[in-house]
Amino acid sequence: MRVMVLFSVCVIHSGFLLEDKSPQQTRTNNQYLSVSKYLADQTSIHHDLETLRRQQEMSMNLLTSQLKQKLTEIESKIPEQPSGNDTCKVLVAKLEQNVKEVQQNNSHLGSDLETLQLKYNLLTEAFENRTAELKNSLQELKQLKNIQQLQSLNNLNEKFQKIDYSVSSLKSHEQARNQDFLALYNLTIQSESEMHSKMNQYRNEMSNKINELQRNINNKVSLTACVEHQTMFSSDETIKFTDIRTTINNANISSFQSTGLYVCTVSYLYLISVVLMSKTGAHEINILKNNNKIVSGWMDDYYTSSANTYWSSAAAVTTTWSQEGDIVKVTSTTTAYIYKDQTSFLTIVTAENAIVQRKKEKRTKIDSLQIAMEIQVIPALEAN
Repeated sequence: MRVMVLFSVCVIHSGFLLEDKSPQQTRTNNQYLSVSKYLADQTSIHHDLETLRRQQEMSMNLLTSQLKQKLTEIESKIPEQPSGNDTCKVLVAKLEQNVKEVQQNNSHLGSDLETLQLKYNLLTEAFENRTAELKNSLQELKQLKNIQQLQSLNNLNEKFQKIDYSVSSLKSHEQARNQDFLALYNLTIQSESEMHSKMNQYRNEMSNKINELQRNINNKVSLTACVEHQTMFSSDETIKFTDIRTTINNANISSFQSTGLYVCTVSYLYLISVVLMSKTGAHEINILKNNNKIVSGWMDDYYTSSANTYWSSAAAVTTTWSQEGDIVKVTSTTTAYIYKDQTSFLTIVTAENAIVQRKKEKRTKIDSLQIAMEIQVIPALEAN
């Protein structure tokens, strides 16, 4: 359609150019211009035709590919229809079977309902007959009661008086028993309350004692260290015991090995002993706490005064109450050459009074026995 319109426009346009009434020269120029435009229009039309043809081919190719795809999908779905039909047939068969079962159940229920209705009618009839018999019996009893009422009235009055007396006696006895039971109950409640109070008290005491024992266990500190190498220590220089033989609950052992300063980890009573072997001569060895001397040991010069030089030992032992963070160290009053290994060592342990410990253990055993006895008594009281 578009091609026909363009062709008609071009023909009409060329026709108008040929009917020119101007002179010969002018007509020749106009005729040449019209042919050029005609050729340009022809070229444009040809181009448009080619474009339209390509678009048509593309559209046809696209439609062809889509039709092929649709046909392929339809062909792939065709084999699935029989399986779907089979499934539908199976479902229809199952539904028919279910309908038959429901109909059978309805038939059974109908027969059961008829049976129940028959039984109900029989029971209703029997109940009505029994009710009539009971009404007759009640009427006869009323008549008999009217006859015997006068005879039994006096007997009933006497029996009532006896029963009233017995009830009054029972009430008085019951009130006395209630008072006794109330007193016994109050006594039981009071005893139980006291027992529970004592139990709680003993539990708290036992908990405190266990905590105290745990603290005592945690407060057990022990350290034994020796001088590792024969070393010359200057006057008032801290002697270092770097060879650790025993350590329990000690922190910063590496710091103690490098500095010789022992930092107390718990506030407790400490037993401190030091033994040093030296060949320097007469001098003191000191145990200091927080740079304050606690005790000293003396090393004489008996052997050094002779021709040959011999080693001699000195010891210092003390007990002191130390707070957590106190610093203990060992020094010499003069420059001393200290021997190594087991002959020069430092021992620090926490100590406790043995008598106090035995008293605590004895008291703990007594408390345990009391608690065990009360645990046996309380269930007996609760049972009563």
